[in-house]
Amino acid sequence: MKISYREAKELDYQLILKLDQAAFCRQFDCPFKTETEVKKYFKNSKIFVILQNNKVVGYYSYKPEDKDTVEISGIVVIPEYQGKGIGSIVLKKILNDLNNIKTFWLTAHPKNIAALRLYFKFGFTITGWKDNYFGDGQPRLILKK
Repeated sequence: MKISYREAKELDYQLILKLDQAAFCRQFDCPFKTETEVKKYFKNSKIFVILQNNKVVGYYSYKPEDKDTVEISGIVVIPEYQGKGIGSIVLKKILNDLNNIKTFWLTAHPKNIAALRLYFKFGFTITGWKDNYFGDGQPRLILKK
């Protein structure tokens, strides 16, 4: 499986919106609803498009908070490519590329079992629970490594 990446650009607002809406289709998901939300996300995050054999299959993003802490704000893979190890490859890349970072954290819905398994596999632990985290009425777990 040939996975490659490219940094997302402003021209990718619609692409990120479509990927997000395609991947987050479960009852508990909270996808971007507008291009304006994506634009705001771009201002605060480093975003990379994920390609498999030159086909766009998702994106990942992170937000540096300070010199020691990064929030992994998204690992998004479209449904037809989920369960094929892409999330593991991407998370490993993030951790390797940012190996000088001491603390990584992220959020996940407690019903997103596949994501939680992935994060546990890489040494993340649950450190908290936030009700209505994204304003969607749904809780999120806080995980740290």
